[in-house]
Amino acid sequence: MVKLKYKSLVTKETIDYYLSVIKNENVKKNFQSTISKFDIRITTEPIIKGLEFYCKIWTLKRGTKKRAHIKQYYPLKLIDDDSFKTIPLSLRDILSMIRLNADVPDDFEEYCAIWFRDASDEKNRIYYVEDLWRARRFKKFISKEEIRSIPFLPDEDEKDEYIKEEDDEERELSLDLNNKYILTQILGYSLIFLNDKKEYDKLADIQSTLEYYTKIVKNYGYNPHTDEYNEKMLPEPKEEKQKKNIAKDFKAYFKTLDEYAECLKQLIKKYNIKHPSEENLVHLAFNLNTNTNDNAEYKQGHFKFIRVDQYWQDLFS
Repeated sequence: MVKLKYKSLVTKETIDYYLSVIKNENVKKNFQSTISKFDIRITTEPIIKGLEFYCKIWTLKRGTKKRAHIKQYYPLKLIDDDSFKTIPLSLRDILSMIRLNADVPDDFEEYCAIWFRDASDEKNRIYYVEDLWRARRFKKFISKEEIRSIPFLPDEDEKDEYIKEEDDEERELSLDLNNKYILTQILGYSLIFLNDKKEYDKLADIQSTLEYYTKIVKNYGYNPHTDEYNEKMLPEPKEEKQKKNIAKDFKAYFKTLDEYAECLKQLIKKYNIKHPSEENLVHLAFNLNTNTNDNAEYKQGHFKFIRVDQYWQDLFS
């Protein structure tokens, strides 16, 4: 049996870097206090298992023998990708994973509310037991206060992109918008897990197309939120062809918008998505339910959340 080699990610250089980019003093203080109590080690080389490979990550409490591990899996076909020549996970990534794995409510009803799951569906209780088991490994040596004091650190490429709340508890965070905890707990999204990959692909494709044409019509001075035009921004076409191209772009935009609305209507009906009350308007984030597929590579597809921040609240008949 090959003995695994590990590398610590809790180094002075790494800690100093994150302390330098965290602007809020309270967040900085909590991060420094919490991270000083733990060591986080990751395998230096990927471990191949069947059609997958994984990185094994240990979280250890300093001065004790208490620890818990996470395995992060990837499809084997990615192993030759340049991004996997070195450790593909940063301390930022792993701290988010620890918080996500550890911060699971002890109450099943609360768990279902957070993950937008039906408490009457028995299969959700199976998922809950699995998630709770993973969480309790961490809860044995990390308190709830310590778990929630772990900030969502900025990515090296996005260290200046923060969400700021100008109140008594002002926070400056760089948020991972593909993290379930951040979407639900921080940003207030409701999660819907689609059962058919065709549904996921269709929604992703339409939304991508809509985003493309939205950028174009905005350049023409159109505001999609107010349905108003800024005539000063509208170009003055010198040729008939230019006029036709502008008209064609607007036609494509509104056609895609109708397709997007129809796609969302079908999902709203199929997955029985409830209209939010006026006091509690929420956003939706769609993903693929990979728990229903036995193919290991399919399960590890790392599907991203498709966020819907507008339009859908007006689609109820």
